[in-house]
Amino acid sequence: MQEDKLEDIAMNFIIGPVRSGTTLLVMLLNEIEECIATPEIKHIIYFYKKYKNVKSIDYDLLVDYQNYLATYRKASNNPLYRFNGVLNTDTLPSGKINYAKLSKAIHLQLHSKQFKTIRTVFDKNNFYTFYVNELKAIYPKAKFCVMMRDPRAFVASNLESQHKFKENNNAAYFAFVWRSYMKKVGKILNQFPDDIFLLKYEELVSHKEDQMTTFCSFFDLQYSPKIFDFRFKLEEQVLAALKSQQINDRMAKKIGDLSKPIANDRIDSWKNKLSKNQQSIVACITHKVARDFGYVMDERPSYWCQMMVHIRYCKSWIRVVLFFKLKSIKLHHYLNVAKRATYNEKMKNMNAKTAS
Repeated sequence: MQEDKLEDIAMNFIIGPVRSGTTLLVMLLNEIEECIATPEIKHIIYFYKKYKNVKSIDYDLLVDYQNYLATYRKASNNPLYRFNGVLNTDTLPSGKINYAKLSKAIHLQLHSKQFKTIRTVFDKNNFYTFYVNELKAIYPKAKFCVMMRDPRAFVASNLESQHKFKENNNAAYFAFVWRSYMKKVGKILNQFPDDIFLLKYEELVSHKEDQMTTFCSFFDLQYSPKIFDFRFKLEEQVLAALKSQQINDRMAKKIGDLSKPIANDRIDSWKNKLSKNQQSIVACITHKVARDFGYVMDERPSYWCQMMVHIRYCKSWIRVVLFFKLKSIKLHHYLNVAKRATYNEKMKNMNAKTAS
């Protein structure tokens, strides 16, 4: 891997609230020959303080990255997120290197595509929404795609897809999460208006060709309608994973949904998944910010209703506000990766004992 080649590769990011179609976008981008898109590997910010002044790759650095990636391998039971788990020291740059190039090199190591074909790297990390300034300091020319979704659909999707290793949360909690993300997005838009591409999930699934054509133009990529053929590969992966019992029902459903043709029939599915009370709660928490991004609630909640919802769900409100104020990448890693890895290992051992 030549250092001068790394200089020529563009580094871009996919951010915005979780459960907003970012995985779908990653699948599409990885069908473009000149592009790779990596999901949820937060090494750029995780190691920034420790290695921001790095000048070469040494043994201690490699061990740090190997251990970090090993935790991700244990945490992920999604076959779509499988990556080359061991760093190949023979292909990493051997001379002088800075942190920006090191991070690109790690991304390239995670994919099977030939290095010489890659012109653009996309790092999909929803939590990076709160680290745009830091990412801009590392990559001044970086551009960002912000994916967003109707807050009611966002809440419904999160309620349906909660992880077993976490405590179950309510509709108000996820509404506060959506609001925190989108408030930050509003600030980013004001700060870097020329470097942000807004992509609504609803627009992507309703006008996929137009949206992806515009997307590719913004990020200087070659558009081809063949990118939508990714789902045929997924069908094979789903069948193989189910046969080998590598995934649970939740993961099988997620991959199964992605393997279906892109369509807009799920846009309003939240109407059947959220009760009227839940819809009212979401509206009370998100309606002001939602309106700024073109999402209009059926009715505007009263001030009294908004106040009562905030009082009733004060614990969830404070929890979300504090978490995003701290914006600790180490805490985020522990809660969403390390704990999941421990849970997966525990379940793996239990299953092994049961089988024996």
